[in-house]
Amino acid sequence: MAPMANRPRGRETLGDMVRSMALLVLPVLGVIALITVVPEEDENIDPVDWQPVLAQARAEAPYPVLAPTAIPEGPGQWMARHARWSPSSEHVPDDVGGNHWMVAFLDPNQVYIALHQSDAPELPTVQKLTREGVRDGEQEIDGRTWEQRVSADDRTRSLVWHEDGVTTVVVGDTGYEQLTAFAGTLTTGD
Repeated sequence: MAPMANRPRGRETLGDMVRSMALLVLPVLGVIALITVVPEEDENIDPVDWQPVLAQARAEAPYPVLAPTAIPEGPGQWMARHARWSPSSEHVPDDVGGNHWMVAFLDPNQVYIALHQSDAPELPTVQKLTREGVRDGEQEIDGRTWEQRVSADDRTRSLVWHEDGVTTVVVGDTGYEQLTAFAGTLTTGD
């Protein structure tokens, strides 16, 4: 068989075409594989100890601080992922302002649910925390009337309760039923 250079143009074989395509496609596939590798989820993520942050918020906040009770925490259960207390005197970038308490959990299905309380102006706080959710009804939970909100992309749902200058938001990418169950566990610890 004569080398490819001696073949007249237009007489390439199927093997020649496969080799040429491999030279072009393999590097592209390699680059795609490098940029699309999803890191394995770390099963050993430690939960956040949110109780000290809650204690600080309750000691410093000018309003009654709510927190969930009776949610099962531990392996295979709920896991605290984030907790923060930001007094109004402390500037925190990308925060809603005011005296802001928040705690967030992953439920057993890895759904993120967060509780926020702030005495910052209600409208900007609600718009930011609900992803600009629009009113979607209301419901009563433990004697409190909560407004339901849903984001424009129908992904995020929120429950909003406003009283005495304090806005409380329970938010997550889940249904109202799960948010309602979570909101039903909230107490001031009295």
